[in-house]
Amino acid sequence: MVFLINSILLLILSGCSAWQDKPIEEEMKAYALEERFDNYSKILNSVEQQNLDKVLNVSSDMALQLKDEILYIKLFYFHKQSANNIKMYLQKYKQSKGIILDLRNNPGGLLNESLAILNIFIDKGVLLKRVQKYNVLIERAIGNSTTSLPLVILVNKKSASASEIVSGVLQERKRAIIIGETTFGKGSIQDIVIFKKKKLFKVTTEYYHLPSGKNINNVGIVPDISIKHNKIYKIKKDFKSYRVLFRELKFKQKDIPLVLAQMILAD
Repeated sequence: MVFLINSILLLILSGCSAWQDKPIEEEMKAYALEERFDNYSKILNSVEQQNLDKVLNVSSDMALQLKDEILYIKLFYFHKQSANNIKMYLQKYKQSKGIILDLRNNPGGLLNESLAILNIFIDKGVLLKRVQKYNVLIERAIGNSTTSLPLVILVNKKSASASEIVSGVLQERKRAIIIGETTFGKGSIQDIVIFKKKKLFKVTTEYYHLPSGKNINNVGIVPDISIKHNKIYKIKKDFKSYRVLFRELKFKQKDIPLVLAQMILAD
């Protein structure tokens, strides 16, 4: 059931940045002329509309304290309270010495929430480059980060859109270690347009690049430590020093990425 829900969300979510209420005829003509239709542009059916409303408005995350005072946070999607919830977890578990942010199977959600989460961990500098039709909008940190605790992010091939923004930016800014599989590879942002008769249309309005200018569309975020079939597959050069920790790893354990994250933060 969880797999089915995540599959549906992967189709209807992905960086929904705004809601607009404009006549269908004018909007569709404008989008067609600007060649803004792509694989992620579509009219949402009634079930997808209900799921979208639920996802964006209902808070659904979890947090718990693991051994060695490591805070584990699981985000299922990026809804309107995601950033506030993370701040709440940090306040609740003040004694934490490190954070694991689990974005596996997270299909994305609200762009603004991904930016708000980045501002929790990054105090200054460029966060994202939003490439629009006639403009490039640079998103910068607002200088109000909440924590400097060591951070590990878990991702997999179903981590998409807002998940890739958070993991990709924090990786480039050397603020987090990324563990898992190469992510989905979705570098576009959609708006939700309300049609007449209350139909919703999801349309691509812009693309995003990481602070370096990298476009991850159809490429994804490559982890610092890649896991394949629950085994370590590849380690980037800068993280070779962790090999000594991995000798203690028992590969029969069910969740190798999570165990690795705990070992790194506890080291």
